[in-house]
Amino acid sequence: MAVKERKYTVANHLLNIITYLTIFVLQIVFWVNTSVACKNYNSVIKFYMTDVFTWLFSILGTIFLISGISMAITLRKYYVDFYQEFGSLIWVATFCLSIPLYMRGLNLYLYKNSDNYLDYYTDHFAAFNAGYVLFSSILPVVAQMGTLIFGFKH
Repeated sequence: MAVKERKYTVANHLLNIITYLTIFVLQIVFWVNTSVACKNYNSVIKFYMTDVFTWLFSILGTIFLISGISMAITLRKYYVDFYQEFGSLIWVATFCLSIPLYMRGLNLYLYKNSDNYLDYYTDHFAAFNAGYVLFSSILPVVAQMGTLIFGFKH
C-alpha cells in the first residue's frame, strides 16, 4: 500500500506543479496583454480583450478538465473503494467546473466573430444574462457544494 500512496503522491505533486506553472504563465500573459491594450485604448480594445479572455477561459477550462480526469483516473487506480463510492460525484464536479469555462470562451468568441450572434445577443440581452449567470456562475458553485470539492466528512 505504501508504494501505491507514494506513486499517487508523486503524480499529484507533479500535476500541482504543472497546474501552478500554467496558471502563473497565464497570469503573466494576461497582465502583459492588458497593459499593452490599456496603453492603446480605443474602440479596438473590446475585440482585443475578447481574444485574451476567450483564450483565458478556454485554457482554464482545459486545466480543470485535465486535473479532474487525472484525479478520477488516479483514484480509480489506487483507491478503488473510494472511487466506487464517490467516483460519479468527481466526474460531475469535473464537468460542471470545466464546461462553464468553455461556455464563457465560446460566448466571447461568437460575440466577437459573428455579427448574427452579436445582434441576437443584443436583442435578447436579459435572457442571455440569465442563462449566462445560471450556467457559468451558479452551476459551478452548486456543483462544488454538492460534490467532494470542499472536502470529505464522515
